[in-house]
Amino acid sequence: MKLIRFVFAAVTMPVLAFAADISLADGRILKDASIVSQAPRKVTIRYAAGLCSISKELLPPELRTKYPIDEAGAHEAERQAAIAREAARESEKAEAERVARARAQRMETVAANTANAERDAAREEAKYAAVESDALQRAQQYFKYEYNPGNGSVTNMDCSVTISEVRPVEGWTGRWFVTGRAYMKYYQSQGRTFTSQTRDFDAYYYKDGRKTNFEVTLR
Repeated sequence: MKLIRFVFAAVTMPVLAFAADISLADGRILKDASIVSQAPRKVTIRYAAGLCSISKELLPPELRTKYPIDEAGAHEAERQAAIAREAARESEKAEAERVARARAQRMETVAANTANAERDAAREEAKYAAVESDALQRAQQYFKYEYNPGNGSVTNMDCSVTISEVRPVEGWTGRWFVTGRAYMKYYQSQGRTFTSQTRDFDAYYYKDGRKTNFEVTLR
């Protein structure tokens, strides 16, 4: 029985030696406290309320002797921390520069794409305008010189054409569908009277080599 009590005491005494109240120089008392780690100027203490980091200057004299302030280690830690902060600043600077370059590249790409789109749109608009202008002239020529109103002997005194739509024909490169209206004024020589007529029309406009075709269908 005496042997068992001796073993129990040998096991528990070191815990009791390290877990005790620590009275700090600022008046605080840490209950059931033990020092679990140290840094050059601070110690980490586990106590009844949890963990805390305490400056070694606040320790009681016996613990300050056991855990002295390591000025050389503190300076080295500060130096390493300064190096780490500088490295972090350089990393942040490099990242900011990278982000700025990426943003500038995106803006350049957007600007280039916008310019290309505007240039393509201008080319397409110019193409439409050219087709419409040529189709208008050919429609005027058709209704003034080729169209037969079927009223006997007539003379076309006036002809006015408007184009209402010009669009490419799907599946036919270079072929365009044109719609419009023609207003014509005639002089009938037999009856010696004037008459007018309005005709709506569709037409296919396309080029075959150097020849431009304008095929009209009346509506």
